[in-house]
Amino acid sequence: MMKLFSQFAALMEDVKQPWYVAMRPEESAKNDIARIVKQSKIPNPHDKTQYHCTLIYSRQPCKEPQPDRKLKISVQPEKWEVFETRDGKRCLVLKLDSSMLQVRHKQLMKQLSASYDFPSYKPHITVSYDIGDLDITDIPLPKGPFNMVGEYSELLDDLD
Repeated sequence: MMKLFSQFAALMEDVKQPWYVAMRPEESAKNDIARIVKQSKIPNPHDKTQYHCTLIYSRQPCKEPQPDRKLKISVQPEKWEVFETRDGKRCLVLKLDSSMLQVRHKQLMKQLSASYDFPSYKPHITVSYDIGDLDITDIPLPKGPFNMVGEYSELLDDLD
């Protein structure tokens, strides 16, 4: 029975699937960002429980990640930025300055043989996928630095 299990486990190591790996901001940072989002009347805001920074989003099947749930990375809020979505909406993100997020992204890309849909990795936290014509000029930055804590991974099952 044990031999059968180890053969199955070895087989499963070779099965590649599309994966997502991310980290969440520490609770105090979530609260600070959520307060700014509310005060700034940002349309269609995410709930603070959804705030995260993506490390890997590999539509191309790759090796299964082994997330480091104890990982802690210090980040500095850099600026608010608008990303255009594929469907023409304006997505508001908080860009993060962190050489360690850059390093971790590169490590995971290599370790997992993962793909990435964009020309370069830009660490950020998305706060709304549709801000309409909102002017973001005067939105204050959250206090920094703060920590991103605990990697987690999920299978990508909603590929378009």
